[in-house]
Amino acid sequence: MKVKLLVSHEKYEPIKKILVESGIEIDDNAELILCENNRFTDTLVVKNPHNSEKLLLSVNDIVSIESFGHTIEVYTENNTYLASERLYQIVNLLNPDCFLRI
Repeated sequence: MKVKLLVSHEKYEPIKKILVESGIEIDDNAELILCENNRFTDTLVVKNPHNSEKLLLSVNDIVSIESFGHTIEVYTENNTYLASERLYQIVNLLNPDCFLRI
């Protein structure tokens, strides 16, 4: 079983260790997501569209996010990245005090 883990940085490693010891694989592309209640993410996993390299992008660097069908583009001041989650999933991860869906 593969699980995407969306928890605070402080809790990430201890939870990951328990899950891996229980035979659960941590994968940022997993359909099943384990997240903290009332926890908003401070990073998003995105891909560089030029070389498909995955990286963690700070939500503080995000200017906007746009959806074109199944393609989700995440914009910063200098770059554009691709997200693997659906837009509604990303919206649920972001603090509504900092992001507005239009």
